[in-house]
Amino acid sequence: MDIAGLNQAERAEGSFLLGGSAAEFIVPGDRFEYNQIHTVLFKWGDPKAEALFSVMLEHDDTPDRNLFPFSAAAVIGNQLWSLAVQSREFEPHLAYASDNQYIVLPFDEHEGLLALYDFLTKVTPRPELLGKVGPRWVAFELGVDIR
Repeated sequence: MDIAGLNQAERAEGSFLLGGSAAEFIVPGDRFEYNQIHTVLFKWGDPKAEALFSVMLEHDDTPDRNLFPFSAAAVIGNQLWSLAVQSREFEPHLAYASDNQYIVLPFDEHEGLLALYDFLTKVTPRPELLGKVGPRWVAFELGVDIR
């Protein structure tokens, strides 16, 4: 489900993060069932994404409550990032031995972009990059330039 509004060229550039070239995209006005959505694609900081995450998690009909019926991808500036949605019990301060092992990206378009660029200038190995979208934490996985 594309609520970021990427054009065909941007979708093609990030296709390996968005389900491959055969992926079909729907937008909020289209008719769909929530179980048909594989990836939620949104702009980092978009409040509609927080609401959609909540709705998607309400429609979770998987038997294992730690599995998710969707994956997520976020557009931040000129980059597209795949995100790993964390379990409902996940808390960074419990999952990591030290606060130095992770960085939290603010869920704000401008502040998030600045924090991302700051993160990318850090020497590797870098800490884990985390963020929170509505009720759930996400971990940043792969990123690619799309513009």
